[in-house]
Amino acid sequence: MNRSGLYDPTANLKPAIIRTLVDAKTADGKPLGTGSYPFNVELGAAYTNVNYATAQYFGGPAIADTGIPTREAAVLKDSLDDRVVIQTKDSLHLAQAGRYRV
Repeated sequence: MNRSGLYDPTANLKPAIIRTLVDAKTADGKPLGTGSYPFNVELGAAYTNVNYATAQYFGGPAIADTGIPTREAAVLKDSLDDRVVIQTKDSLHLAQAGRYRV
């Protein structure tokens, strides 16, 4: 990220947004109750049939494809540890009745 808070538009790897919907259940399939839960997500992609390319500097954006295949797949991997807040319908009904603060 540069000083203006924007990503370099010429960078070969840009930030991405991935959205998914996951059932709020325990490992044995039971619904989770209202609360804050830790989670970990690992994202990855292996790009096969990738060619080397020229660049102005090491790791810089690709300028031209050399036509020379890489020996291994290019692998991108990242993980995220965070927390998610779950509110069940029961907790929302209690909040509306004034018996539970959300």
